[in-house]
Amino acid sequence: MKKSHNIAPSKGKNLKGYFPGPVFWDVDPSVLDVEKDKIFIIERVLSRNMGDPQYFELLERLYPISDIVRCAKRSEQIRGNSSIRAVAERYGIRPDHMKNYNPSFG
Repeated sequence: MKKSHNIAPSKGKNLKGYFPGPVFWDVDPSVLDVEKDKIFIIERVLSRNMGDPQYFELLERLYPISDIVRCAKRSEQIRGNSSIRAVAERYGIRPDHMKNYNPSFG
């Protein structure tokens, strides 16, 4: 069963084609509202950045770093130590302060 996202129609920036690759593979990015869907967008980009600085730079054009950091620390969507370390390094967060970091995997 496909998970449904409660997403409001975009009233601002159209995100279709804004981020490279399949960040929003299951959602039409043109219907995302950059304010109402902020947490969803930040979590999605941080969880699918693959360590590519371009994703971070584009996200930082949309949101203040303080919002990104707050979301990163609270998110349960960011998984895998390599993704967590990339986010942590970019934003000066200790990896063990992120929910899914597993120190036993290095």
